[in-house]
Amino acid sequence: MAQVPLVLQVGGNPIPIVKNYFERIGTENTDEIFPNEAEMSPDEKAQLDAMRQAQEQANQMAQAQLQYTQLQTELLKRDQDRKDQEFAVQAQKTMGEMAKMVEEMRKLRAETLLTQEKAETEATQNSLSIYTAASDQLDKAEEALGAPSADQQ
Repeated sequence: MAQVPLVLQVGGNPIPIVKNYFERIGTENTDEIFPNEAEMSPDEKAQLDAMRQAQEQANQMAQAQLQYTQLQTELLKRDQDRKDQEFAVQAQKTMGEMAKMVEEMRKLRAETLLTQEKAETEATQNSLSIYTAASDQLDKAEEALGAPSADQQ
């Protein structure tokens, strides 16, 4: 019985399957349930044709639904691909910005170190200048007093 919809979908005649099912379960009036089409009345033939047409329409609708679902899936896939590409571009842009920031931080650090070294050098030079000036003043004071300077010893 599970095969009946499949047989109908491909345009087959499911009547022998159903007739066999009823015979196996012990139904004795299968000739009444499944009369020979040649022996059917015009109304019965019309009903059978209507059921076949309804099944054909159902098959066509199922096919259209399948195509619609496939198109929707394709559109969703394309949309996801587009979003993935946008994300990749944004990620690349962010990585570039981060690299630029790291480079700016390195440059700032180098400038800061250079400024510190200059300040230390200037402070050392100022200390030396002060020491030299003080030493010169002491030498002059010693000379004025008649003592030999540190340079003469």
